[in-house]
Amino acid sequence: MDTSPLGKPSVFAQSLAWIGAVSGIALIVYSLVAAEGLWGRLGGILVGLAFIGPAAWWFYCAQQDKKKAAQHEEILRSHRELTALLGPDTPELVRGMGSVETPQPTDRRWPVVSAGAAVALIAGAVMMPAGDQPTNDVYRDCTDVWNELERPLEEGEPGYVRNLDADTDGVACEIDPR
Repeated sequence: MDTSPLGKPSVFAQSLAWIGAVSGIALIVYSLVAAEGLWGRLGGILVGLAFIGPAAWWFYCAQQDKKKAAQHEEILRSHRELTALLGPDTPELVRGMGSVETPQPTDRRWPVVSAGAAVALIAGAVMMPAGDQPTNDVYRDCTDVWNELERPLEEGEPGYVRNLDADTDGVACEIDPR
């Protein structure tokens, strides 16, 4: 049982911090390995840091609270030992020792941490490329197909239309008209 005035961190908060940290690390690793271009990598790293930052801050504050609680317990133990040594004959001395102050939890500063995470998330999202967008291009003629793709167009590909497939075999613009 935890007798610390600071209490023990909730399992939910601890789980959330771990999820944030692991997700952030995974995003950063993915960005370094698979993201395209410098901006894509930097964007992914910033998004990962937006998850890691609050998680790391939570772990830091929880650790500080744990240290304060341990120091508080040590001071209380020492206070009890000294009171026992002085005995009941010296109540003035015991009162003169004063009382042990209850430690306060570490100031979490969540508004500042949240703002920093939001800035990193937005900046990272802006830096990341939009990704491949499906095209619904319809080419005017085979010259347009060859100028853009430099190859024939197969049925099922974006931009394929039957009027470009002269022999209706599923391959449009088989001959380079340029």
